[in-house]
Amino acid sequence: GDLEALTIKLGARLGSPAFVGPLFGDQSAWIRYGVALLLVAAMVAARYALIPLIGVQAPLLPFVLVVFAAGYLAGLGPALLATLISPVLITPMFTSFPLSGELGAWSAHVALFMIVTVLVSLIVHQLQITSRSQQDALAAAHAAERAVARELSERRHVEDALRKSEGMLKLIYDNTSDSLFLIEVESEDRFIFVTVNDTFLSVTGFERDNVIGRPVEEPL
Repeated sequence: GDLEALTIKLGARLGSPAFVGPLFGDQSAWIRYGVALLLVAAMVAARYALIPLIGVQAPLLPFVLVVFAAGYLAGLGPALLATLISPVLITPMFTSFPLSGELGAWSAHVALFMIVTVLVSLIVHQLQITSRSQQDALAAAHAAERAVARELSERRHVEDALRKSEGMLKLIYDNTSDSLFLIEVESEDRFIFVTVNDTFLSVTGFERDNVIGRPVEEPL
């Protein structure tokens, strides 16, 4: 009941593009990859400005958020681009380039960053694929529901029209001045009265119960 409806609503919301992205997935590649470059550039500027406050330790750590944001906004390709260019831009700013004594430590830092951000990119991408699949399934279900509703509505209209036609025919059948009857053919030489109108009964003088179901060829 209410719990099931709430679960469906929550699942639809979690699977919506607004929740998992990519928000710019329908834009051109220039826009999507440009978003990734802008995010990286903004974080580089912010991280450099914060050096007097937090120093130069683990400079790539904030760029995990950049990669996630790039994947959320623009998709897998831009997220991987952010993963690649972040260390390239950060290395000359936060290390003594060329790397001499700190090559091992910095390489490990970059490797860890690459592993984490690639995993983040793939997880976000998989969520987006699942979201699209859910949206397609929901759209198909809604289309089928609308088709069924249209079919039921059309069927109701047809049934209403048939009932009205049957009512009109019955009204004419019962009130016409002509003697009318309906017979059923059981065999080549056997015919059964199915129904007769009031005019038939008044003209013939028969009772309805004595006529209905009797063979036409038998005397009443």
